[in-house]
Amino acid sequence: MKSRLRNTASVAIALGCAALTGCANPPSGGIPHASQQTTSGQLVAADNSIETLVRMGDFTMSRGDLPSAISLYRRAHAADPRQKLPLEKLGRAFSIIGSHDEAAGAFRSLLEIDPASAVGLRGLGNAYLALNEPDLALPNLEAAVAVSRDAASYSSLGVALDMTGRHDDAQEAYQIALEQSPTDLDVATNLAISLSLSDRHDEAVQLMRRTANSPSATIRHRQNLALIYGLANRTDDARAVARIDLDDISVERSLAYYAMLQRIEDSRRRAAAIGDSSGARLDP
Repeated sequence: MKSRLRNTASVAIALGCAALTGCANPPSGGIPHASQQTTSGQLVAADNSIETLVRMGDFTMSRGDLPSAISLYRRAHAADPRQKLPLEKLGRAFSIIGSHDEAAGAFRSLLEIDPASAVGLRGLGNAYLALNEPDLALPNLEAAVAVSRDAASYSSLGVALDMTGRHDDAQEAYQIALEQSPTDLDVATNLAISLSLSDRHDEAVQLMRRTANSPSATIRHRQNLALIYGLANRTDDARAVARIDLDDISVERSLAYYAMLQRIEDSRRRAAAIGDSSGARLDP
């Protein structure tokens, strides 16, 4: 198939800034006093330098204290709203905690400062994907690919293409991502799911079996092998794989879920249902 994704330098950068509610100011929420301690025990210094605040935010995030990290990134953004790094950090932190609307706002603000920011374009696209808005995600992710041509952008673009029913183009995007990052099991998993969405079940099973048998595979990769078997209507194989990690009740629930997916004829709706499932992997 002739590539339609590699030559994307002329793709227009879509900012997606129509609904920029609150993007110009720090997100709502209290800023800790200079003497306040974070829940991880780290003392917040009375130093409003952006570098210090971002560094402290990174430290608290590494300790698992995301609320305090977000507060510190907010302070860094307030200290100079034209600096890109605090907005990058805020967007990522909001994404991690599942506050995708706020993540989108941070990335929109970043794109106001730097319309060609690959981090901002990919981050905003991923936030739209998490909000089940693939049509809004797609132009941002196409622009991210045009700017960076990196594996992460191609992988996210593949998800958006799958969610809009363009499975052949999605598979091409995943293949390009795998060329750049051949050991990325999550990209391989998304490719396997995409093959299943386009009824290429034998190829999907072969790829997902290799992925699930990798030394670095996790429970999630194994359960996605069960998903691929389920989508292929290979119920006995799906049950055998699911039992590796799940109890009997969870196994039966998974099998019922796979049967429900099979009944969804529209591949776009099926992709959205897979992406909404905590046990499946169709995400950036």
